Amino acid sequence: MPVSLDIDNGYIKIIEGEQSNNKIKIKKSIIKEIDKTYVHNGYVNNKTELTLVLTDIVREYDLKNKECYIAINTTDTITKEITLPKTKSNHLEKLIKNSIKELFGDIVNLCIDYKVYEEFKKDGKNFYRILIYGVPLKIVQDYKSIITNCGLIPKVLDIKRSAISKLLDYKINNNDIKNNIKLFIDISGDNMLFNLMSGNIPLYKRDVDISEDIKREKLFLNRDDKKDLLDEENSEFLEEVATTFDENINKNDDEITFLEDQDYFQEEASFVSPILLKVYEEINKIIQFSMSLNSENNIEKIYLYGDREDLDEISEYIDNNINSSTEKIYEISNVKSDQEIDISKFFIAIGNILRK
Repeated sequence: MPVSLDIDNGYIKIIEGEQSNNKIKIKKSIIKEIDKTYVHNGYVNNKTELTLVLTDIVREYDLKNKECYIAINTTDTITKEITLPKTKSNHLEKLIKNSIKELFGDIVNLCIDYKVYEEFKKDGKNFYRILIYGVPLKIVQDYKSIITNCGLIPKVLDIKRSAISKLLDYKINNNDIKNNIKLFIDISGDNMLFNLMSGNIPLYKRDVDISEDIKREKLFLNRDDKKDLLDEENSEFLEEVATTFDENINKNDDEITFLEDQDYFQEEASFVSPILLKVYEEINKIIQFSMSLNSENNIEKIYLYGDREDLDEISEYIDNNINSSTEKIYEISNVKSDQEIDISKFFIAIGNILRK
């Protein structure tokens, strides 16, 4: 069985599995935390340490000499969409190569690939809609070197958006979404990745750095923890002060007061995580973008996946504040696993197992 790697945002996620007809059989699922400095924006910053970590995993889980597919994400990926008339495969390839030269110019520092993702008819003629993307050559070469040196066989490097599109033929959370307009949100580590798709056609992609939002979130949470501790330590003192205050008021029964029957104590406003606010902001931008394409382009479903443990809370927040049906991904139809697996964490690695 081949293995699929998703390395990013401080984690290595590995699926050992295979596709058989329309079924995905998973033998092993592995997740390991790594230093966030090892990989940033798809680029490997510490090849030696990452190779050592992967080598240990390969030995521990007996993965040596397995074919390896890896999914990456970087803002430096260049993506272009072209439309070409349907023709024989050898002639189509020549047309695509000519288009690549016109679109990308000098490609010495890029690794170029393409995918035919839609066939349609216009004016009685058949056409292909083709997605061409270029990945920085350094990223490709570094991962090829790491995978080879840790005992795996480098087979395929793909972008994460492609891994998502391969899963659209499967039911997500028991929903048939192949023809829907849906938004996938990956919240992992210091990034949020948004992919808006209509059918299997990508409409919008955005990568958002949330590292500063995470720092603010931790700052507030630490402040609240300290506040709880202080409240506990000083509760007796506060009760004593309140009692003394009440007694002083009761001693002046003949005075006119405007405090009777009125509550002048308000609860402290609830803390809203900066992550929730960022999600809210970005989704509204995407909704406006979708509507600008077509007034009927309403997002029918939002799916969340990734490393965060509070995806259910984020999903509930979106439901309540944006009024869009939102779910954390917890199930993919026809996926069978020999062990319990958190689908939301391994969503990309599972999609990357599929070869189309």
